[in-house]
Amino acid sequence: MNESPSPELVAQVREIIVATFDVSAQDAQEQAYGLAALAEGWGDGDAQQLDWVYTVKKRLGATLRWRSDKERAAFSSERDLIVSAYERYIQQNKRA
Repeated sequence: MNESPSPELVAQVREIIVATFDVSAQDAQEQAYGLAALAEGWGDGDAQQLDWVYTVKKRLGATLRWRSDKERAAFSSERDLIVSAYERYIQQNKRA
């Protein structure tokens, strides 16, 4: 486990945050650093391989102001569909 997250990963995550949310560069940097540090500390996997667009939206979407209400609504709708499908799958497999 590294002492600090990869600067390249932090920069990548920061750019996603800035593109998605209405935040200052400093706030985006701090959020990116924290997310990257957590991801690199989670285990053996390569944090670079995570779906960072999804991860950023999921982790920060409820606390930060979105740049686009349309994008926020689309993400929320997509997540609702995924959760509904997963719940149906669980119910079907309980009966099996």
